[in-house]
Amino acid sequence: EDDLDSDSPSISQLFQPANDSLGLGPSSKQHYLLWSLETLCWSREYLIRSIQILTRLSKYNLPNTSGNTPLRSMSTILCGWFRNTSSDMQTRLQAINACHSIDPSIGLNLIKMLWPNHHPVVIPSSSPCYRDWELNNKEVPIEEWSNFVSELSSIAIAWAKEDNSIMPWLIEAMTKTSPEDFNKIVDFLEAEAYGDNLDEDIRLYIFEEARNTIASHERHKSARWAMPEEQQVRLRNLTRLLEPIDDLRRHTYLFNRRPVLPETNLTNYKEYQATLQKEQHKALNDFFNQPDGWKQLADLTKRSESPEKVGWALATYNQVDVIDIMLEWLESGNIRLQTAASSWTNCYLKDKGPSTLRKILESKDISEESRRLFVLNIPRASNFWNVLRDFPSDENLFWAEAKFLFVPKEDLNQAIRTLHEKSRSWAAMDLVYDAIETSGSYEEEDFPDQALLISILKSTATQTPIPGEIQDPTSCVGGI
Repeated sequence: EDDLDSDSPSISQLFQPANDSLGLGPSSKQHYLLWSLETLCWSREYLIRSIQILTRLSKYNLPNTSGNTPLRSMSTILCGWFRNTSSDMQTRLQAINACHSIDPSIGLNLIKMLWPNHHPVVIPSSSPCYRDWELNNKEVPIEEWSNFVSELSSIAIAWAKEDNSIMPWLIEAMTKTSPEDFNKIVDFLEAEAYGDNLDEDIRLYIFEEARNTIASHERHKSARWAMPEEQQVRLRNLTRLLEPIDDLRRHTYLFNRRPVLPETNLTNYKEYQATLQKEQHKALNDFFNQPDGWKQLADLTKRSESPEKVGWALATYNQVDVIDIMLEWLESGNIRLQTAASSWTNCYLKDKGPSTLRKILESKDISEESRRLFVLNIPRASNFWNVLRDFPSDENLFWAEAKFLFVPKEDLNQAIRTLHEKSRSWAAMDLVYDAIETSGSYEEEDFPDQALLISILKSTATQTPIPGEIQDPTSCVGGI
């Protein structure tokens, strides 16, 4: 405690990576200190002070390979279903609050680790060799474990009143509690939803967590872990109460990875995609019915897990002209807006054809950065490459930097030969390897002849691939 109170605690040296070039020893030196504190925690007298020290030690970063950490030690000591301390439940709860009072973020991480889950694992803590602090019977009665979880729920609610950013986590957490604790948390969230204290962003996050949770449980209602019907009804009503009608970011889930849609069969790809596109277009209607629709759509895109899905949806949405805005997004400098606009470019040109590509390239109003990203996302097909021949600088950029993940079989030979001629033999070889791996989609005449292939292999010895151009050069060469 005295050392941690000093300006330069010497104890911090124990949390530095070990200088072990051979990698034969431990990755750091903190383990014996943590084991000593775990041993002290067996005593009622030293539990809270030791937890406070472990909380303060949690600020030190440890290597990812470090097996034990102060937070992990605390979660082991305070585990509610297995005894790793002789302290009673009230003392352990005081220790949890003591941790939170020192560092709320560490306290929240601790209560998350103590929360019930479906696959609990705990490693016994270090035990005393000479003191008689250790218990003979470490089993915890079910009633005590249930009471502990109920107390954790009350603590989490109390913390959420002070910091409402905890509330989205409560949605997920309450599905793993008893019906009484579930209702207690829902009652609290409903009261907050009716009040005026919720920040609009927090309200949105709580709504999204509630919507995703109820969708998952409705879809897997026959699973053992699914909520009972009466709990689903309460959560569904809470979701409706929380829905921010005036905040169009509520549609974000439609542009995330594989959103769960009510009454839609996820295993039927065509049906699912058709329903998803219909819902996405409905959402776009909501945006473009607003005077600041583009701004709100940009806000949604910046928080989407899969911004490329925004671009795909816009490419098939024919109610507004999006070209100018997409070109603005390409030069925005925001990676999510650029990702959305890049996917729009590829999908839109595939739909509209080479004549649209020519029309856009002939425009004089495209900035340098917009034009660069636009060109790099042109579809990988010869009918578009033919247009590029009339724009030499764009053609050179395309063949020098564009990534080739897939090429139609009728254009495979041309793509491989051109990439080789442009000194991109690694990209050419990656296309050959992918074609071999998916040989069922290609005929023998689609592949390059032996002379070209040997020339490509020789050229790779003197060329360096563009970062991200080829995933595994060794497998690629070996496979060919």
